[in-house]
Amino acid sequence: AFDALFFVTGGIFPGWLDLRGCTLPEGLVLPQTVGGSLDLSGCTLPEGIALPQTVGGWLDLIGCTLPEGLVLPQTVGGSLYLRGCTLPEGLALPQTVGGWLDLRGCTLPEGLALPQTVGGRIYR
Repeated sequence: AFDALFFVTGGIFPGWLDLRGCTLPEGLVLPQTVGGSLDLSGCTLPEGIALPQTVGGWLDLIGCTLPEGLVLPQTVGGSLYLRGCTLPEGLALPQTVGGWLDLRGCTLPEGLALPQTVGGRIYR
């Protein structure tokens, strides 16, 4: 299904990008900016995947398998849902989360730094 799906590096996807429940292939290039929300809940993320630098809405990673070396966006305009995830060592949370930060049921690595700005509540 993803054979013909690709995004131009440096591109902007203006709306909501819904890829929930997918097994994302190696080499998939996501846009650098998603103007709306990005739903990757239940996905298996391959090693080396580059998530967008900016997500204008919420970012849903509930139940995802997060690979070592994953870099989360620097800015998430809405909420960041990491419920039930095992966060790999060295993962840096975004600097800014405009809504909630949902870490319920997460396995957190030692020394995980919270975002500088969270616009809503933090759930642990």
